[in-house]
Amino acid sequence: MNKILFYLQFVQHLMNAEQIVNNEGGKKMEKLYHYLYWTLRVVLQVSLLTLFYLAGEFVNAHTSITIPGSLIGLILLFIALEIKVVRPEWLGLGVNVLLKIMPILFVPTLVALMNYGPLFMKSGLFLMFDLVLSSLIIFFMTGWFTQMAVNYKKKRGESL
Repeated sequence: MNKILFYLQFVQHLMNAEQIVNNEGGKKMEKLYHYLYWTLRVVLQVSLLTLFYLAGEFVNAHTSITIPGSLIGLILLFIALEIKVVRPEWLGLGVNVLLKIMPILFVPTLVALMNYGPLFMKSGLFLMFDLVLSSLIIFFMTGWFTQMAVNYKKKRGESL
């Protein structure tokens, strides 16, 4: 019953949209158009990212490459950005939205870990050591490669 009432109020609001424009100078409609424009940009930019993912999955499915399709898509995106086929501003807003919601995407994984309580009780210390060690290796390797890239760009006289 509440849903029906909500839909009726929504339809009534849409029918009164003309009055809102006439009475308040279009301020509410302007905000609505701005929000719709922002939403459309986010959807298009995330769709572009999804196309690169799907292209990577396609390459993975039709070749004998053992690299995951998502990683191939990421490499294709990197190449497209480097040769300037895709401009970073075409993806910026969508990427920022995805980064803001990223913590939500980890919730199912963390909830699934609840099923492995006995494993953590038995081997928890070893698992923690392994996680810390592998995180440190990734941290230092990323810093090292980034520093190499910065020095390479400086030698060539290119701006970062």
